[in-house]
Amino acid sequence: EVRLDSSLPSQGGNVHPLTSHVLAFMEGLLAYEDTATIIASIYVEQEQRTNSVGLSGTEKGLYDLGIYFAQLVRWLHASLSKKTEGYMSRHDTTIRAIFLLNNVNYLLKRLENSPIFVIIQRCQPDLKSKYEEDFKTSLKDYTRCYTPLVIAIQQMLEYDNVHRLSDGKLRLRDREQLKDSFASVNTAIDNLRQQCQEYIVSDVDLRDRLRKEGKMLIMDMFRTYYNKFANKDFTRNREKYTRYDPITLETIIDNFFEHHL
Repeated sequence: EVRLDSSLPSQGGNVHPLTSHVLAFMEGLLAYEDTATIIASIYVEQEQRTNSVGLSGTEKGLYDLGIYFAQLVRWLHASLSKKTEGYMSRHDTTIRAIFLLNNVNYLLKRLENSPIFVIIQRCQPDLKSKYEEDFKTSLKDYTRCYTPLVIAIQQMLEYDNVHRLSDGKLRLRDREQLKDSFASVNTAIDNLRQQCQEYIVSDVDLRDRLRKEGKMLIMDMFRTYYNKFANKDFTRNREKYTRYDPITLETIIDNFFEHHL
C-alpha cells in the first residue's frame, strides 16, 4: 500500500524504490488489461467517482483505470513528500529538493513514452504539467544551496560601491575587508563542494541540468568578483585567499554529484 509505506528516504537523495515499484506495478497491470480494469472499476465505485458514467464497457474500464493510475501517482508523490522529513539534518533543505527532483524526474521520464500516461491523460490531462511545476519548485529550492556564496560575493561588491577601493595602495580597513571576503567566499565554496558530493543524482540529464542551473546563477557574478578584487594588493599571502578562480569553480560545479557514481 503506497500510503502506508514507512520506509526511510534514499541515501543521498537518490530515487526511492517505492517510485520504481509503483511504476512497475502499473506497467504490470497493463499486461493484464481485463484484470486491471476490474480492479480500477472496483476502486472507482468504492470512491464513488462517477465521471465514467455513460461510457461503454471498454471505455469505462479504461477511464476508470486512468483514474486509478492517477490516484496511485498522487499517493506516490504525497508519500515521497512526507519522506523528505526523514532526512536527519533539518537545516539541509537541499537534500530534500534533490530527493524530490530525482523522483519526480524519474516519474516523468518513465511515464513520458508509456501507455500509462495516455490512459491517465484521458481523465486527468493536467497531471504532467502539475508535476513539471513541482519539479521547477524543487529546482528553485536546490539552487538555494548557492545562497551563502551569493551573499558573500554581493557583500563585497556592495562594500566596493560605497567605499570605492583603490587600484593602488589600500587602506587597512579595505585590506581587512578583502581578506574577510575571500575567506567567506572560500568557505562557501568548500561547503558547497562538500555538500554536493554527498548527493546522488543518477540521471545524466538531471545532473547536467542541476550543474547548468548552478553555473547560470553564480558564474557571471563570481567572474565579476574575482576580476575586480583578486589582483588588488591586500595581502602578502595571496594563495591563502584567492584559492578559487572562475575556471576552478566551474570545474568544481561540473564534478558535482560524481562522488557516488
